[in-house]
Amino acid sequence: MFYRKDNHTVGFFNIRSINFQKIIKNSLMKTKYLRALSLINISIVVYFATIYTLYVAKIDFVLVGVFRELLTIPFLLAQIVFLVIGVIYYFRYKANFLFILSWLALAICSYFTLSTF
Repeated sequence: MFYRKDNHTVGFFNIRSINFQKIIKNSLMKTKYLRALSLINISIVVYFATIYTLYVAKIDFVLVGVFRELLTIPFLLAQIVFLVIGVIYYFRYKANFLFILSWLALAICSYFTLSTF
């Protein structure tokens, strides 16, 4: 009476109208993007922490100087961009603890990095 095999209807509810694959795919994509953003945030923080550590330890090789000159400006711009993207993703999705921690580390790193100018 409630279940008809020909059109997949249970009561007034059409089983085919639910797209479980789309729900699962969106959830996995959200997790994938949050994980990627966390990795990018952590890599930016590690770069600037390494540059600061090399400065304090007074280690100055030519190759280190080349990489510092090549990567500092793109990483400075990436800090600002990924801070904004992080805020957008925080309010749009439920963010996990790793993402929030990486975003806070990036915000603190940005504060110290940009305050030197």
